[in-house]
Amino acid sequence: MLAYRLGIRDLLIAVAEHYDAAGRRPEPTITRMPPDDSLKGRSILIVDEVWESGRTLALVAERARAAGATVRTAVVHHKPGKSEVPGAPDLFAALADGWITYPYKGGE
Repeated sequence: MLAYRLGIRDLLIAVAEHYDAAGRRPEPTITRMPPDDSLKGRSILIVDEVWESGRTLALVAERARAAGATVRTAVVHHKPGKSEVPGAPDLFAALADGWITYPYKGGE
């Protein structure tokens, strides 16, 4: 929906997880990342639903910058009191503090 609204048709997908079925992992893991040559020299927006620890989004942003991309970040919910990394997302829709259940996550 966001890409459509912004008129963006060129989407690249990264998959990073800090939680699995057993709970929070010690470190976030990137399981899929666009190739470096598809990021080099590009301005990109990395979008996630929530910045809690910030570690997952920071890891993806770091990898994209290392590949030569200019990076901005956006989230729906920003939890500044829970952040474990310096900084904050460049853009966010709302501040939050507690657990957020998104309709597509099935009652986590």
